[in-house]
This record gives sequence, C-alpha cells and structure tokens, in this order.
Amino acid sequence: MELDSSFDCHDDKILNSTPCLWCGEKAIFKTKQKSYKEPDIFDIFYCQSCNTSFSMPRVDGDEIYELIYKNIQNVRGYSRYFNYNNQVIKQSNPLKFLADSEPSYWGPIYTLRHILKIGKSARILEVGSGLGYLTYSLKNAGYNVQGLEISKEAVNGAKEKYGDLYICDDLYNFAEKNIESYDVVIMTEVIEHLSDPKGFIQSIKKLLIKQGVCIFTTPNKSFYPKDVAWFSDAPPVHCWWFSEDSIKYIADLYNMELKFVDYTKFYKKHPQLYKINNIESEGQSVFDSYGNLIVHDIDKKTKLRTPKWIKRIRIYNLLKDFLIQKRNINVYKKGNRQSNVICAILTKD
Repeated sequence: MELDSSFDCHDDKILNSTPCLWCGEKAIFKTKQKSYKEPDIFDIFYCQSCNTSFSMPRVDGDEIYELIYKNIQNVRGYSRYFNYNNQVIKQSNPLKFLADSEPSYWGPIYTLRHILKIGKSARILEVGSGLGYLTYSLKNAGYNVQGLEISKEAVNGAKEKYGDLYICDDLYNFAEKNIESYDVVIMTEVIEHLSDPKGFIQSIKKLLIKQGVCIFTTPNKSFYPKDVAWFSDAPPVHCWWFSEDSIKYIADLYNMELKFVDYTKFYKKHPQLYKINNIESEGQSVFDSYGNLIVHDIDKKTKLRTPKWIKRIRIYNLLKDFLIQKRNINVYKKGNRQSNVICAILTKD
C-alpha cells in the first residue's frame, strides 16, 4: 500500500490535532481504526467546525479495489452491486426496481422525477457509473444519459452488457473538454472514496450548464449519535464520513444552492429498509494481509439463541419481520426524517 507523500505514517505516534482536510479548521484525533485490509491502522480525526470525519494517513487504495472486484460476489456491502447488475436487466421497470432497493438510488431518482421534474431531453451524466446498471436504467426509462467511469474494465463490461452508453475517462480531464455540457450530473456513493472530493465537485461544476444540477449521495454522519467516531466502510475504501454540515460547507465554497432530499416518502413505502444499525459491525477489516476475504459473523449470538428448526417456520419469520418493522417505524415517527444516506442537490448559479 503506497502512502501519499504529503502525509507521514505515524504508526505509534498519535497526532492530537491536525488541520481539517475539508474546511481547514482544527480537527481532533478521535480513535484508531482498522484498515479494510490487515494489518494497517488509520487515525480518525473529527472537525467540529464542519462536522466531518476523515482518516489519516492518505493512501493509494487501488490494490484493495482490485481485491473487492475480484471477490465482489461475497464482499459485505458490495455484493448487492453484483446482484443489482444481474437483476436489473431482467426487470420490466429497472429504474423502479433500483428506487425500491435502497435510499442511495431512491434519492436521485425521486429528485429527477418529482423535485426537478427533469425532461427526457435533458443531458444527464452519471459520474462513477461502475458496473453500469444505473445509467442503463435511466436510459431504459427514456432519459438522455451517459455514464463516465475511469475503469476501462468496468466500461468494457458495461458496454458489453448494456450498450454503448459509457465513456472511459478521468473526470478532471473530461470536465476540461466538456465545459457546460450537461444539465444534470449524478453520483451515488462516490465522494467518500475520493482523495480530493472538493476538486471533484469543482470539476462537476464545470460540466454543468448555468442552473445545472449535481445530485449525489454519500453515507450520512448526521444520522448517528455524535459520540460515534466512525461508522462507514474502513479506510482507505472510505476515507471521509460527511454530514449535512459538510455538504453545506462545500455548497458555500463553490457558491452553489443546496437542498437535501427528505426521505419520509421512501420510508413510509419501505419501512423495513429503515436501518437501526449495529454500530459495532462497521469499519472492520475485510481482507487479511494476504488478500484473503475475512468472513465476519456479527449475528453469531443471535443465531445461537434461536434454534434452526424455529427459523424454518414461516410464521416465525413473519413475526420477526413485523417486530423489526414496528421498531423502525416507531423510531422514524419520533421525528428523524433523515436516512443513513445523504442525498444532496447542488445547483450551479
């Protein structure tokens, strides 16, 4: 794993504070955090000024991404992308299928259809299109869309499966060649992976026409108690944990109008997807030092308390699902109108 030369790897020495990599104010050390791949350890810093957490040192995660995509069918948090990629092409309405699957897709799709009411002729670019299924689903619904992805392997696979909808290029380079060329840019779960998300958003602004819109999602720090130091994928896969205050900072920095999507309608329709997460289950190493997948059984105690023959009884499963949904609905009714995902709408002046 190659370290960014601008930071020192302080194995045992803990920096008590450092300038925030997001807003420049003072950020304080919160905790040590396991790496996505053993045995590396990261320091987590928190900035009260912009309510942002980030990991240090900054490292090149290319090796880990290769491991993820080689094992994507079994990697916790990523296997669902593999499943979407296989299922979406079988759907009569793939865009609805994705919108019903999770808040990361519902937010941008709801924004296009019901908040912005984007016409089918509007030029849309999905940045970080990955396996290609969201771009395909938008195209299937009649939108004028392209996908931009830096991975040549991903682009080739998407083209082979979904057609010639994808461009292989680096965003910074692409933005310089396509200034003010798009009405809408969509990103789902991208900025938390980036070493320079501010520069990334600045390049997206270049792509947008006047009054053009960037819609993006990212894990939501604001959703969790303030004493939780890190509840996101382990670094260096996720090296940021953003809040709504973080996004307000970037909107002000680039003089863009900001709105957040209210998830009330999503959870009224899908109460079972309102997650009251086990905070201890995130941020664990996924690969050992040899690159082998580590299997975590976070439900082991629960499984031991419930005999397998009981789980086979249909009424047991129905009752369990009902009780989980009831708990989640009650929490949501108490006034939390957020999701564990932020969906932000940035409009260029």
